[in-house]
Parts: sequence; structure tokens; C-alpha cells
Amino acid sequence: MEKIQPKLQSIIKLAIQLSNSTAFGLSSGIVTNNMTHAIRFVKELKVGTVNINEVPGYRIEN
Repeated sequence: MEKIQPKLQSIIKLAIQLSNSTAFGLSSGIVTNNMTHAIRFVKELKVGTVNINEVPGYRIEN
């Protein structure tokens, strides 16, 4: 587990950087069993909403 953790932290950091580097960022989603990771994403992502372990709803407006 010790060898996996640093690699996972690097992947999480990269995912946050990639997400925050886009001009878009209205919504994001995360699927994880680790609430510590989910909370980190919620705090660090620059988006309007974050869905955790769920599929976002879709709507069509006229």
C-alpha cells in the first residue's frame, strides 16, 4: 500500500490541475469509496457543482 499511495496522490493532483485548467467548469463528478479523496476534490475543484458517486441529471431547456 505504501507504494500505491504516492502514485494515487500524483494522479489526484494531476486530475485536479487538468480540471481547473479548462475554461469550462460548470459541473464535475467523482466516483470513489474514499470520502477523504472526495472531500479533497470538492475543496480544490473550481466548478459550480460536484456529484459524488452519482450520475448527474440532464435537462433540456427551450
